Amino acid sequence: MTISNLLVLGVTGDLTSRLLLPGLASLAVHRELPEGFRLTGAAVNDWDTGQFRHYVRESLGADGPESAAALEDLAARAAYHRADVTDPGQVRELVRSVTREGPVGIYLALPTGLIQEAVRALEGVALPPGSRLAIEKPFGHDASSAQELNASLSRVVGPLGERAVYRVDHVLAMSSLHNLLTLRMENRPLAATWSARDIARVEILWDETIDAHGRAAYYDRAGALRDVMQNHMVQVLCWVAMEPPEELTDEALDEAELEVLRRTRVVRDPSGHFMARRARYTSGVLARTGGAHGGRVEDYVDLEGVDPARDTETLAEVVLEVDLPRWRGTTFVMRAGKALAERRKGVLVHYRPSGTGRRHTPGDRPGVDNRLWIGIDGPDEVRLGLRGSALSPRPEHRPLLLTARVPPTGHPPYGNVLLDFLSGGSAHAVSAQEPVEAWRIFEPVLAEWDDPGSPMGAYMAGTAPQA
Repeated sequence: MTISNLLVLGVTGDLTSRLLLPGLASLAVHRELPEGFRLTGAAVNDWDTGQFRHYVRESLGADGPESAAALEDLAARAAYHRADVTDPGQVRELVRSVTREGPVGIYLALPTGLIQEAVRALEGVALPPGSRLAIEKPFGHDASSAQELNASLSRVVGPLGERAVYRVDHVLAMSSLHNLLTLRMENRPLAATWSARDIARVEILWDETIDAHGRAAYYDRAGALRDVMQNHMVQVLCWVAMEPPEELTDEALDEAELEVLRRTRVVRDPSGHFMARRARYTSGVLARTGGAHGGRVEDYVDLEGVDPARDTETLAEVVLEVDLPRWRGTTFVMRAGKALAERRKGVLVHYRPSGTGRRHTPGDRPGVDNRLWIGIDGPDEVRLGLRGSALSPRPEHRPLLLTARVPPTGHPPYGNVLLDFLSGGSAHAVSAQEPVEAWRIFEPVLAEWDDPGSPMGAYMAGTAPQA
C-alpha cells in the first residue's frame, strides 16, 4: 500500500530542511509523489501553516518554470501543527487529526536525545493499517538501549508488525553502494580475487574535509565512531564482506549482513588493548574541496557546544577481523575523520604482492601498486582503478577500470529513502537486530576509551591522518 500522507515530527530541524525537503522536491519534480500527497509538519515552533509553507518554499528552491510549478504545488499541500512531540496527549491528538483519511507515514526527524521519548509518546496511538514509522540513526547508544528502542517500536506498530518500522540508513540509498555488490557478483576477474587468498587488507574510509562547525553541539555527544562508523560504515563493511545471497531480496540481504556482523570483532594488540585509536583536530587551514571552505578554523575543543571534558574524538580508526571462511587472514580497517586533507569515502583494497595469494613469481615487478579503490561517494556510476598484477597479471597491462551499472534514479539519497518508505519497501532501511550487533562490535572500544588514561591523539585541521 502506498502512503500519501507524510507526518514529519521535528519538521523545523536541520534534517528536514537539508535532506527531507530536497528529497521530496526531487520526487515532486519527477512526478513520483503518491497521488493526493499531503505533507504535515509538527514542531514546538509557534508557526502557522502559512509560515510553514513559506519555510517549505525557501528550503526547496526551483530550477526552471516546470520545477517551480511542481514545488509550488508541493508547498500548497503542506500543513503545520504546533506540538510537543514527546507529550503523549499532544501526539495522540496530532496523529488522530492526520489519519482520518487513511494510513500515515510518520518520520521522526528529531535530535538523537528526543527519539526515545517521541517513540514512547507514540505507544498509545492507534495507527491505521498500512501506516509506517521512520527513525534516524543512531539507534540507541549501546546494544541494550537499541534493544529497548526495538521493544518500544514494536509496541507502537503493534499488529502492523516489523515491516511498519523503517530504520533509515541513507548510505543504503546511494546507488554507488549497490554497484559494489553488482561488481562483486557480475565481474568475473574481481569475483575470482575477492577473498583472503588474494586480499591482505581492506580499508573502509570516511574521510571528510569539513570540520564540525555548525553541528558541534550534536557531534560532541557522538564523536566519529558513533556518528558514522557504527552505522554508515558498518553497512559498507557488510556489502564488502557478505556472501552474496542467491536472491537479492531485502530479507536475504538482511540475513547476509547480520552474518557478517555476528562474525566481526575488534582485534587486540599483544598487550591486550584493542587496536583502535582516536584523535581530534587542532586549529589549522581546511581544504577547499568536499564542502570545506579553505579557511582557518579553531581547535575543535574551542567550538561552541563542545565540552572538552567529554573527550570526543573527531577521528576514529579501528582494526577488525571477520571470522568467515572467505576472510580469515584479511585485516579490515575502518577510519572516519573530520577536517582532513582530502575527502575520500569508499573502500581501498590491498592485494597481496603476487595478486594470487601465492609467493612471488619471476614475472612480478617489485614496487607494483596492487591497490584497488572503490568510491562510494560520487556519481551513480562507480569506477574502480587498479594497477598491478591482481586483475591484470602481465606487467605491460595498463591500469584496469571496471564499471558497475546500477540505473541512476535521478534522486538524491533521501529522495530514494522517502520513495521506498512511502511505497512500503525496505531497501534503504536496516533490520531490528543489525544496530544491536553493530553496537556489540564497538561497545568494548568505547568502554576502553572511557578510561581516563586512554590516549587521545591530535592532528592539525586540513592535514592527512597519520598512520
